[in-house]
Amino acid sequence: MKNILFILIACLMVTMVKAAPTADMVNKRDVMVRFYSLQKRNAEMGEKFLAAVKAGDVQTLGELESIAQDPSYLMATDKFGNNAFHLAKDASTLQAVARSIRNLYKNEFPTKILALKNQANESGVIPAVQAVFDLRPGKFFVLLEQTDLQQNILKVKSMRKGGALAVAASVEQDKVVAGVQLADGFTAADFARANRSVAGMDKVVAFFAEYAPYL
Repeated sequence: MKNILFILIACLMVTMVKAAPTADMVNKRDVMVRFYSLQKRNAEMGEKFLAAVKAGDVQTLGELESIAQDPSYLMATDKFGNNAFHLAKDASTLQAVARSIRNLYKNEFPTKILALKNQANESGVIPAVQAVFDLRPGKFFVLLEQTDLQQNILKVKSMRKGGALAVAASVEQDKVVAGVQLADGFTAADFARANRSVAGMDKVVAFFAEYAPYL
């Protein structure tokens, strides 16, 4: 009888061990729950952030910054690959976004801002170029600064002197053209010239005429 009772107790203990999660299993589960919860929160933050950026809602941008647990929402993109700099309504919105990046990313903020400036959307253009196509020339020069496109434009300008540099300049020039051109071959320079009457667009036209006359 004692042997039978012992066997029953042993079987019950084995069943309890199999059924009850270990501390390690509980920890892993909690980590996964927290991870997916954070991912969901960040996705929701990103959507609200981009909506506020498009609307130029600086107040909401500040509120999102104040409740942020993870600054990665600032790097969100929409379904077309546009980031906050592509979508920003105006210069004041750009400043608000940059301020949030500076406050939340601390020492990383220059790298993050440059990454956004250099990020192409699904049309293949960076925020500065998109600003021209969106008829927002006031954003163009702010967003162009320090970008790879700006560096390539200046590089080609310095190389276009003929001689041994001519071939190399042509290669670099192709990079510039690709950076400002849509799939139909229309460039930001073409668009700027076609919309010269828009306030501030004459400065964009003058820039391309001086620094990239081949566009």
